[in-house]
Amino acid sequence: MKDSTQRMDSSIRDNYIVRIYRRDLNDLKKIAGIVETVSLGREDVFNSVEELTAILTRPIQGMPPCRHRKKRE
Repeated sequence: MKDSTQRMDSSIRDNYIVRIYRRDLNDLKKIAGIVETVSLGREDVFNSVEELTAILTRPIQGMPPCRHRKKRE
């Protein structure tokens, strides 16, 4: 049986902050917001459940370019 250290090493741990700004109560797949990948300090915009899923499931290393939200000054 693996100890807890071995199990943690084989798992992926990413931290995200998800901000949802709009959603359609008639069509739950219509959703818009921003996902911040904490480890990269990066923000990605999403406009559907599919885009949100793609952001959350892609590997951290070698992430393709994305649309960035302008940082507040």
